[in-house]
Order: sequence, then structure tokens, then C-alpha cells
Amino acid sequence: MPEVLRNQEELEQVFFNIINNAKDAMKNGDTLTITTKQIDNFVEVAISDTGEGIDPEIRNKIFDPFLPLNL
Repeated sequence: MPEVLRNQEELEQVFFNIINNAKDAMKNGDTLTITTKQIDNFVEVAISDTGEGIDPEIRNKIFDPFLPLNL
């Protein structure tokens, strides 16, 4: 694999969020799969799981921006 020019902390946060969301949606026996492959000078990362997916009641909100609570 080629060296990836990146902001390591940002990538770690992105991967953590995706994997944590998948874990929350999975039940015992479900599988999380992470694969990488090189395409020319790029690296592709694919993350998939066998969980049920996003609850239809919140599916229309998945692209809403995150707004932190004002405490």
C-alpha cells in the first residue's frame, strides 16, 4: 500500500465513528468487515456490516448536522 497523506487524528475519528455506529447496530452473530485496496496511487477503505441497518424512523435525519448541546 502507498503511504497515505492524511490527518491521522481526523481519520482515526472518522473510522472510530463508522465502526462504533456499526457495532451499535449489530446483534450477536453479525459481522463487521473492513477491507483496503490500492487503486493507482490511492487507497480505498470499505467498511460493511451485516446488521439490520438504520431504523426507518431516524433514516431521514442521518445527514442532519450534529449540534452539540448547550450546557
